[in-house]
Amino acid sequence: MNRGAYVEALKLQLREWDERIDMLASLAKLANLEVQTEFQARMARVHKKRNELRDRMQELELTGEDTWDVVRVSLERVHRELRAEFDETKACLTV
Repeated sequence: MNRGAYVEALKLQLREWDERIDMLASLAKLANLEVQTEFQARMARVHKKRNELRDRMQELELTGEDTWDVVRVSLERVHRELRAEFDETKACLTV
């Protein structure tokens, strides 16, 4: 996949992450106060990773063809970390 197609796919993924995060926040409103407190702390980490992913994507857009692979590897690491944070946050609501 070339860089342009990769960036477009990533933009779509970011929109999907925003939708998932919003849905999770809506579900949290139904939880008890103790769970909501833990949820808020976890959501702060989710938002931090989401923003880091956005920043890496912007960096990728500015990177030249010869070095975009290096940035892509970093971006994919952040994406995995976002997924893990999201899954842990979601799990705190279902316990």
